[in-house]
Amino acid sequence: MWILANSFIHISATLLGHEYSPGVVTATALYAPVGVWFLVRWGKRRQLNWKNVMASLLVGGFLVMLIPTFARAIVNHARLATVFHLVK
Repeated sequence: MWILANSFIHISATLLGHEYSPGVVTATALYAPVGVWFLVRWGKRRQLNWKNVMASLLVGGFLVMLIPTFARAIVNHARLATVFHLVK
C-alpha cells in the first residue's frame, strides 16, 4: 500500500502545485497500476479486508510518507512546493 501512498503524494503535489513533481510519471505509469493490481489480486485471494487496508494505509501513507514530509516542512519552514521538490 505504500506504493499507492507514494503515487498519491507525487500526483497530488503536481496537481496542487501546478508544476511538474519529480516522480509523477513513475507514480502514474507504474506505482498506481501496480498498487491497484496488488489490491485486486489480494482481494481475489481473500487476503484483503478493511482492517488490512486501513493498517497498510496508516503505515504506508502516514508513517512512511507524510510524517517525514511534514517534518521536513516544519524544520525547513518550507512551502508546499519546496517540500515536494517542485522548486529549489
